[in-house]
Amino acid sequence: QVGNMVANLTQPTDPSAAVAADLAIGLAPTDPVVHWLKGTANISLADFEQAVVLAPSDYRWRIEFGRALEQDEQIERAEAQFRRAVDLAPNYAFSHWGLANFLLRRDRPDEALAELRRAADSDRSYRDQAFSLVWEYFSRDVGRLEEFAGESTEARARLAYFFAARGRAADALRNWNTLGDAEKAENPDILMAMAHGLFLQRHFGESLA
Repeated sequence: QVGNMVANLTQPTDPSAAVAADLAIGLAPTDPVVHWLKGTANISLADFEQAVVLAPSDYRWRIEFGRALEQDEQIERAEAQFRRAVDLAPNYAFSHWGLANFLLRRDRPDEALAELRRAADSDRSYRDQAFSLVWEYFSRDVGRLEEFAGESTEARARLAYFFAARGRAADALRNWNTLGDAEKAENPDILMAMAHGLFLQRHFGESLA
C-alpha cells in the first residue's frame, strides 16, 4: 500500500521521480503502477513492459507501453499494444482514443476516424476533442468535419456549438437548423451559449436567429 501510494502521488516530471520509483519498486515490486512511474521517469521500455507483464489485462498499461514503443520507433509493436488495449476495453473511450491518435500520427485517417467515432460514442466528453482533432488534421475542412459528426441530434448540436465557439457563425447556424424544434428544445444550454457567444463576437444576425 505504501509503495502504491508513493507511485500514485509522485508526478513523473518531479526531479526526484526516479528515486521515488526505486523506493516504490522496493516496497511493491509486483505493482504495475510503480513500474509505470519508473518507465515514465527514466523513459525505460523495460519498465513499461514490466507493467504490462504484471497486469496483462489492464488496458491502461498497454496504451502507455504503446506510446513508449512508438517514441522508440518500434511502430509495429506499438500498434499491437494499442490494438490489444482496444480488445481488452472495447467499451472504454480511452482505449479507442489512444489508438485513434496513434493512427493519425501514422497518417492513416480513415482508420483513425472510425476509432474517434467509437471514442465519442462511448463517452460524450470526448466529442469536442474529436471535433478539434478532425478540424485541425483536415486543415479546417468544414465538409470533412460535418461528415465525421454524423446526423445524431447530440452530435449536430455539439457541432453547431463547436463552430460558434470558433466564430464560424454561418456554419454554426446552418448545423443548428438541421435540428427540429423539439430537438433544439432538448439543448437549451447550447442554444443560450451560442446566442450569447455569437452576440459577443458581433455576429448579430446569427445571434438573433
